[in-house]
Amino acid sequence: LNDFDNILFTVCPTVDEVICLSDFNIDLFNVCNPLEPCFNSYNFSQIINEPTRITSTSSTLIDPVFVTNTDLVESFGTISADGISDHRVVFCNLKLVLNRSTPKLISYHCYNNFSLNDFLNDLQNLS
Repeated sequence: LNDFDNILFTVCPTVDEVICLSDFNIDLFNVCNPLEPCFNSYNFSQIINEPTRITSTSSTLIDPVFVTNTDLVESFGTISADGISDHRVVFCNLKLVLNRSTPKLISYHCYNNFSLNDFLNDLQNLS
């Protein structure tokens, strides 16, 4: 967890938004989990609010999604992955705005193969 804290310490000041999701194998339903205080210290919010691993004896939230800006989150949740995994699939749809710059159009004429005679003939054949 210290290594992860060091990564957050390095990354968070250099970018506007951070989204972090993983199979942390730390149950966030346990109020004494060490993960949330680490993320909270960098102003993250954890958005998944339902179990991500359900067995006959337990329901745990071990696949969280932490975001620094909840306004970017359009929707989130979990989807059953029966037959593929014993974890539910977590998802997070984001509202992203792409800033596309206006393309710069450059026109040029290549005169490497220019033939004055062909050009004059073309001009004479214009109707």
